[in-house]
Amino acid sequence: MQSISTPNAPTPAGHYSQAVSHDGVLFVSAQLPLDPQAIDQGNQGTVAEQAERALRNIQAVIEAAGACMRDVIRLTAYVSDIASWGEVNAVCERLFGDHRPARAVVPTGPLHFGYSVAFDAVVSLDGNSVVAATADLCDEYGDLLQVTQPGLRSYGGRWAFSGLIETVQVSKDNTAVRRILSEPGEGRVLVVDGGGLPVALVGDRLAGIAVEHGWTGIVINGYVRDTSALRGLPIGVLALGAFPKRSFASIAGKQSIEVEFLGVTFRPGTWLCTDSDGLVLAPEPPTRRRELDEGQVGS
Repeated sequence: MQSISTPNAPTPAGHYSQAVSHDGVLFVSAQLPLDPQAIDQGNQGTVAEQAERALRNIQAVIEAAGACMRDVIRLTAYVSDIASWGEVNAVCERLFGDHRPARAVVPTGPLHFGYSVAFDAVVSLDGNSVVAATADLCDEYGDLLQVTQPGLRSYGGRWAFSGLIETVQVSKDNTAVRRILSEPGEGRVLVVDGGGLPVALVGDRLAGIAVEHGWTGIVINGYVRDTSALRGLPIGVLALGAFPKRSFASIAGKQSIEVEFLGVTFRPGTWLCTDSDGLVLAPEPPTRRRELDEGQVGS
């Protein structure tokens, strides 16, 4: 069993965790519409605004566990006035889209601090372990890891993810990116070196193709667009920023080569792990390395 904690959701005020994961399932504690960054919580807003804030807190905890909102399998809503349910339901429809988790609605009367709505959630982690924290990896493995310089921003539905990498180098042309993402991803991460040029190399369509073919994430030395849609997809997407202009076909890309940016070298087949603290690279997954060091795996 593992406790989950993130500064992007309200700090627990009592004897409980923001969430606990166990055996591939994440249990998220009830979240009020508190703003974790605000000092004054007095402005509560409309019921719809409160519902969105509370769900964003749920989302922050879920993402801290390496999952996304589409992994929610059960959602419980607590409302002080059942007559306001239509407003709350409309927010759920907008944030979850075509994903429809099992749900319960519980009329409660007044909630803490006079708020009108709260949520808790049960989330599938697909039977996988929670993504290792990059800070813990750095503490344990030190100089064995490469650590990227700051500069990447998260745009996908998963901001904590890991996997073996494939690489591609392009120049204002995402044809090769589309071709590779249309191949079986098998849980890998595609690293795209676009030279940092001002053109969007990945949007919601390519990210959707990546999800369909089993890619875990995309890391781009360049830009993305369709950011609102990207946030709703169950895939990690890191990029330098957003730019509305799409790429165009010009020069074929180079696949499975070493690429360098942000102070590190990305080699095909090496292991990548990223979360809210940063991105690290290792020659192989640390769990595999530990097994080899302990003589638990044959040569």
